[in-house]
Amino acid sequence: MKKIIFPLAMASALSFAQTAYSQSNVTAYGMVDLGVGRAVNSDNYGVLQGLASRVGFKGQEDLGGGWKASFHLQHRFNADTGASSNPAKYWHADSWVGLESRYGQIRLGRMFTPSYEYAMLPADPFMHSWASSSITTMTGKATSPYRFDNGINYNVKSGGFRFGVTFAPSEGVTGTQNAYSTAASYTTGKLYMAAGHENQGTQHDVWNSLTARWGDDSLKVFSFYGFGRNKDNQSIRSYSVGASGKVAHGMLMASYSRMNNQDLDTTVQDKFSVGYHYMLSKRTRIYTNLAHDRAFKTNKTGFDVGIAHSF
Repeated sequence: MKKIIFPLAMASALSFAQTAYSQSNVTAYGMVDLGVGRAVNSDNYGVLQGLASRVGFKGQEDLGGGWKASFHLQHRFNADTGASSNPAKYWHADSWVGLESRYGQIRLGRMFTPSYEYAMLPADPFMHSWASSSITTMTGKATSPYRFDNGINYNVKSGGFRFGVTFAPSEGVTGTQNAYSTAASYTTGKLYMAAGHENQGTQHDVWNSLTARWGDDSLKVFSFYGFGRNKDNQSIRSYSVGASGKVAHGMLMASYSRMNNQDLDTTVQDKFSVGYHYMLSKRTRIYTNLAHDRAFKTNKTGFDVGIAHSF
């Protein structure tokens, strides 16, 4: 009798484990991107990071009743040296856990601010990467922090509408205040629109973002406007326009971005960019980018030529 019961018990346990496993999934992924060239406003030629090299893990578990648990961990590194992009934060890009239902999702941890994710990043055909990036213009330089530590995020999607808000308590750190970011986006057909507002946790540093994008992979046009104040309470204004479209087996991209410090009457960025990325496969691209920023007195031109592989 014992000989019969034991195999049945083992089969039952294995069946339960298989059922539990089938309700969850974990994905390991990454990218390595390196090129040669020179950054704008740099004297040095060398091996450059393009789209930030990374390795990550993300997963989701179906809890039943319409509830799901999820997590995301992403490490950024400099592929040319093997060093961490941020030695102080191993999971520099993402480090959060969340719970979601039909009423939305709550995340806790380190993540993109909604304003950056919804309204800034989608406005740049170069995805804030490579020599042609417009990240300075779209984030108001040091005004936007891209990500919050200690974030408490709520986001919800309904049809083409998406809304997100993140609150990040200062936790008693001297000289800081509670930080917050909120944004909303709407997609209908080929049109994407978004607006965001945030404060990174100091007395000023308020940044507002507006973006509109139209088209698909065959042809897409981008526009952006940003305004706010930096940590020195100086008025910052910025805008950019861009376009991308398929050419042969690759993508041709171009943009113009400009940012001004109104109080100092100075131009921080005045940048023309163009690039072509040729897809060798769905995972591998070779690329070249060229940028010229008239805001600098010397070394106004930068470029890179490289290869990126995702897995």
